[in-house]
Parts: sequence; structure tokens; C-alpha cells
Amino acid sequence: MAAPATKVDVKNINDKLDKMSKTLVENSSTLAQLIEEMREIRKSQQFLSDQYEEMKKHLHSIDEEAKTLRIENEDLKDHVCKLEAESV
Repeated sequence: MAAPATKVDVKNINDKLDKMSKTLVENSSTLAQLIEEMREIRKSQQFLSDQYEEMKKHLHSIDEEAKTLRIENEDLKDHVCKLEAESV
């Protein structure tokens, strides 16, 4: 048969339970901070992703404008060549 717990045993168990409780509180606080940081990281990532998509659209638009200007430039060059040929 096991010996009954003494006051010292109970005190040791109580101290250990207190330490475990404090550790759990600290860990839950740290976990809450980590969760909040993850939320902030997700918001930042979404912001960057949105900005990236906006830049891609803008670059596509500029690329289309550049193509149009290249075509227009070639047409103008052809027209200038024809005018120069007619004036000779």
C-alpha cells in the first residue's frame, strides 16, 4: 500500500501546478500574439498581391499602348517616305 501524501508532497504538487498554470498562460499569450502576427502577415501579403496584380494590369496597358505607338510610328515613317519620294 502506498503511503499517504504529506503536507510537503501536497505543497510540491501545488507549486508544480502553479508553474504549469503560469506556463500555460504565457504560452496562450504567446500563441495569441503569433495568431495576430499571422493575421497581419496575411493582410500584408494580400496588399502586396493586390499591388502586384495592379502593376501587371498597368504594364499590360502600357505594353498595348507601346505596340499601338510603334505601329503608328511605322505608318508615319512610311508616309514620310512616300512624301519625300513624291517631292523628288
